Amino acid sequence: MATMQKISPNLWFNNQAGEAVDFYLSVFKNAAKEKVSYYNKEGQNIHGKPAGSI
Repeated sequence: MATMQKISPNLWFNNQAGEAVDFYLSVFKNAAKEKVSYYNKEGQNIHGKPAGSI
């Protein structure tokens, strides 16, 4: 019997993240959004991304 593998992707966008996530969820059956992180000034310094990136 084949085992089903679970995929746990991490999506990072500078712009239009919400639209990208909605598209991703529409493509993959049983996909679910579990956690969203918004980076503030500290996140910008750590990750080199602008504040507000998701």
